[in-house]
Amino acid sequence: KDDKYIALGGTGCSATSQSTANIAPTVRMPHISWAAVSAVLSDRTAYPTFFRTRLPETSSNPAWIKIAQQCNWTQLIVVKGKDSRFGFQATGFIELASHSNIRVLELESILTKKDAKRVVSNIVSSRVRLVLMITYETSIQYLMCESVSAKVEGLLVLTKTHGERFWLADYKGKNTDQCTDMVMTKRAESMIEVGGVGFRSDTTNLSCVEGMSSADYKAWWDDFVEANKGTQVLRVANSVAGNAADGVCMLALALRQVLAAGMSINQLRNR
Repeated sequence: KDDKYIALGGTGCSATSQSTANIAPTVRMPHISWAAVSAVLSDRTAYPTFFRTRLPETSSNPAWIKIAQQCNWTQLIVVKGKDSRFGFQATGFIELASHSNIRVLELESILTKKDAKRVVSNIVSSRVRLVLMITYETSIQYLMCESVSAKVEGLLVLTKTHGERFWLADYKGKNTDQCTDMVMTKRAESMIEVGGVGFRSDTTNLSCVEGMSSADYKAWWDDFVEANKGTQVLRVANSVAGNAADGVCMLALALRQVLAAGMSINQLRNR
């Protein structure tokens, strides 16, 4: 039919995208995400119609390897979250490390506080203080807090970029007596995050915003940051704004193409 949907766009969460990307090929529909970063979604056999405007998390692996080489680190422990979400990236890092003279002593999972206690015990017995964490924020909080309880000093955590000051967020079962904001912030000083939001600052016109250049957008963002310092708005914006902007631009271009093909705004609204 002329009015059938031709693509699926807008899903950001990796877990949600995995579910919808499983279905999309059965109806021969492209699926485009603006923020899903799970390395699992790079499997073209499993997700043949999935596309995204953001780099997969595996792009962090070479950066972590380079940091280790620059610092002459030759062994570490890898901690991952849920295997269906982070196992693919963890396995990829271990393979890359094996070709880079970096020894992975253990591959662990942290899903609970009990898991974190076990991992901290292994860190103590192995006498290694370098831990790569391929997981969500809560798993890192578990590890940081358990290392405080076990009086483990010198722990250095490598991870991807998470929300601003994520280590201060509450979570179920948090030991607030020992793991105070001050203590957790001190632990976070021994953390290296790989990631970030990049901006072009030249006069190239943006294809999806008429009359705005890359430099104009960067200036607008700087003003936004200044106006929202110290607020929850900025904390959220810093973690997703770059990806959201790409997603909005992608959808705007798709809408422009649909309108150019002859479909009216009213027809779109009636869907």
